Amino acid sequence: MIKNVSILCLLLQTTLAGAQLPEADTSLYNLDEARLTIHGSTNINEFQCRYRNTGIAADLKYSICESSESLHLDGPDMPFPVIEFSCEKSLMTREFRQLLRVDDHPEIVICIGQISFNRGGRGDFTPVSADAVLNIAGRQSIERIDHARIRQHEGKLVFSGMHPVAMSRFGILPPEKFFGTVRTEDVLEIGFEFVFNRSQ
Repeated sequence: MIKNVSILCLLLQTTLAGAQLPEADTSLYNLDEARLTIHGSTNINEFQCRYRNTGIAADLKYSICESSESLHLDGPDMPFPVIEFSCEKSLMTREFRQLLRVDDHPEIVICIGQISFNRGGRGDFTPVSADAVLNIAGRQSIERIDHARIRQHEGKLVFSGMHPVAMSRFGILPPEKFFGTVRTEDVLEIGFEFVFNRSQ
């Protein structure tokens, strides 16, 4: 097992690996690009904070086992430094970092276990569901991602989608301003796109 895998991620990957079909094919991939967009809203407006990194880390390598029903990822956690997220305004960026307690928990961490193919794909895109571990502000949660898709083209595998996350699940109190007249909604939407490139 590749290093830098959290215990919960390791448990998820190991458990799911036992369910793989014997005719599955395994290939090695690098994580070349990663994009996260956190969408939030208050009672008066909406906001976005974005992370984008091309060539995220040369040592993030994954063994991806593909069967007719699923993809299984075996590899390290994906770390996303909170300080590299940028919001629409500098004040919002600063408040976002404070909200996620960046000094104590400098990274959002994602571990993807299994991606299951769903029916009803169009063109090059296949609708999928995925099992993942999400770590925000020092708390972990096993998540079922239902709104996602896979595109495979010329040795690249693109996994993208949206997933709702309640801040309170991670011990984060949705902030209020101006004596409670401006209230942030508890549920955020995390948009993501991960581009894996097959190793030569």
